[in-house]
Amino acid sequence: MWGANYKPVGVAHGRAYKAGTDNAVLTVLDGAGHAITVEQPHELAKAVTTFLEKYDRCGGHVTAATTA
Repeated sequence: MWGANYKPVGVAHGRAYKAGTDNAVLTVLDGAGHAITVEQPHELAKAVTTFLEKYDRCGGHVTAATTA
């Protein structure tokens, strides 16, 4: 999870981490900065649920990234 509005460490860093990590998933939440759980709690819950559903469908291996 990465807040699109997190200025100290921008989304480009999240994309770089994802690119350098096997099977990494990056979800960028618009309207959030550092405090995603406070700023976008419903979007965070939806993103986590979507991730867990994909994880379960593929036998516990994440193979596709979700990015906003």
